[in-house]
Amino acid sequence: MSSNKTKENKSWPYGIALFYGFFVLAMLGAWYFSTFHTPDMVEDNYYEQSIRYQEKIDQMNNTRSLEKEPLLTFDTARRRFIVKMPASFIGKSLNGTILFFRPSDSKLDFRIELSLDENLEQVVDLPNIYPGRWEVRLSWSDGSTRYYLEKMIVV
Repeated sequence: MSSNKTKENKSWPYGIALFYGFFVLAMLGAWYFSTFHTPDMVEDNYYEQSIRYQEKIDQMNNTRSLEKEPLLTFDTARRRFIVKMPASFIGKSLNGTILFFRPSDSKLDFRIELSLDENLEQVVDLPNIYPGRWEVRLSWSDGSTRYYLEKMIVV
């Protein structure tokens, strides 16, 4: 009988050390990237708005009951936003706001007062608006009824 010793595979300890090394690196990487993420609430006064949500539903229903809804369009070539109110508001004094809401970064949100011309139209030049997805929230009143309209735009 010959005493041939079979060569044993002793690489498994290196495999375990490599596995745990990658695991530690992955955890450190996740920690590093999470330090740059700021967990923003969708709205600052989220709970207060959720209580008043029925008012917003009523305003949306008022908008749906109009013969024609306002047109909200973004002209990408000229980088401007256009609001065109329906003819049913001719002769009425309208006041309200246009909120440009950025779901991914609340620091980019901004609000513009509604200021329509004689054709019930408002053009808002936005040369420095960040590209991406925006939610436009138009809220207005004709003195007796409040209205609300939301539209998603991609810049």
